Amino acid sequence: MESMRIRIRFITLVSILLWIIIFACSSKMNLQKLEIFKLNQYNNDFIGTWRFEKTIDINGNKVDTIWHGNGWGWELATADSIIMFSKDGTYSFYSNIFQKHENGKWDYNQETKTIKRLIEMDSVDYFIKKKIILRYDDGKYYFKFENKVISITSDKLEISYYADQLIQIYKKIK
Repeated sequence: MESMRIRIRFITLVSILLWIIIFACSSKMNLQKLEIFKLNQYNNDFIGTWRFEKTIDINGNKVDTIWHGNGWGWELATADSIIMFSKDGTYSFYSNIFQKHENGKWDYNQETKTIKRLIEMDSVDYFIKKKIILRYDDGKYYFKFENKVISITSDKLEISYYADQLIQIYKKIK
């Protein structure tokens, strides 16, 4: 009788440990790997504070509003905003008009000429289920946002926007 209880306890313990191992492995399998930021000659020009100047279309005409037919409505293309790219691979964005503040991680890909921003998000089930935001190995949730860099100089940044139909122009202020 005693040996039967020991066997049951042993089997129960092994089962619990097995479930813990399975759960731990499955939860880590869904984590995205954060790339380690390395400052180099290509991304160094982005370091600093940039103020939004204007949005233009591909013909060079100034754009004041953008219609998003996917339920988002109108967007002001003249938003007073600042973006700060830091040497450690983090960034901050602030818009006065929208009272919007976001933080995250950034990097520039020289081969594709794109700047990638991972916008730090709170865990929102709907976005996770739709795989719009993903959980990374630092335990945080991010929305991945990429823009093609049209040009960058020491004081001016031009990036594509809205499916490459528009160009956002920023001026470096620091």
